[in-house]
Parts: sequence; structure tokens; C-alpha cells
Amino acid sequence: MKTRAFQEIENGRSPVREIHRLAAERGALRLAAERGEPMLAPASARRDALKIAQLMLGAQ
Repeated sequence: MKTRAFQEIENGRSPVREIHRLAAERGALRLAAERGEPMLAPASARRDALKIAQLMLGAQ
């Protein structure tokens, strides 16, 4: 996204779309993984990541 698009969202001129929310979640998830600090990721992203990890490990 360009800076102007961010500014328009911040100023309330443009709505936050689902794609923006998902991108922010994904960015937070990656940052949490890189820093080894899971609490940096939103709770919804942590829940989804845990479900995927359990599936990959064969745990139910």
C-alpha cells in the first residue's frame, strides 16, 4: 500500500477492508515468530497457528 492509502485509513476517509486486517494479522504473526514472542500476534492468529501446528503434528 502506498503512504496515502494508509493516511486515508488513519484519517477515517477510507474503511479498513478485510484484506488490510488480514495483512496486519499476518505481519504480526511473522514478527511474533521472528522475535520468539507469541503474544505479539493477535489472539485470533495465535489460535489459528495453534490449530495448524496441531494438524501438522497429528495431534487433535
